Amino acid sequence: MNYNIETIYLHLDSIESDEFPEVDYEFYSYFSEKYGYAENYDENVPECITAFMILEDWYSCWFRGGSWTFYEYYAGKKALEITLNFLRKFADKEMTDIFESGIHEYDNLKYKKDSNYPKEWLDEAEQIDIWIENRESEIFRFLEKILIDNKKTICVKNNTAFMDSI
Repeated sequence: MNYNIETIYLHLDSIESDEFPEVDYEFYSYFSEKYGYAENYDENVPECITAFMILEDWYSCWFRGGSWTFYEYYAGKKALEITLNFLRKFADKEMTDIFESGIHEYDNLKYKKDSNYPKEWLDEAEQIDIWIENRESEIFRFLEKILIDNKKTICVKNNTAFMDSI
């Protein structure tokens, strides 16, 4: 599908906050089409877009199979570091700490070879899963805030004429 950033922002502007999960996938799809997969993001992609995409994946991985699968997949990827730095600047301490608590050496061959990860890591992942489950609406509000607060950056980066309405 060919997404258009202006149309997606108009859709976002037309909904109530509790309806955000209906439009967040449109942003995710647009950014995926424009920049590719989030695990390949680096300094060439705006930090706000990287954080949005990584946090969407964090939530989605929790929903599908548990947060440890997210941390295993993103271990050692630059996008994880970019997102953590973004959280340190813009998220509350609790969200930042819980996100950071799952970052371990999942890419270390010592563990990766047979997925024999330390029990502490998996215990932490269980706590992260509980935290995410109990704060889904807070996560969506933060994702929406990223898009609203960074509308100008996102639209400038995407060379849109939509800037006049910002």
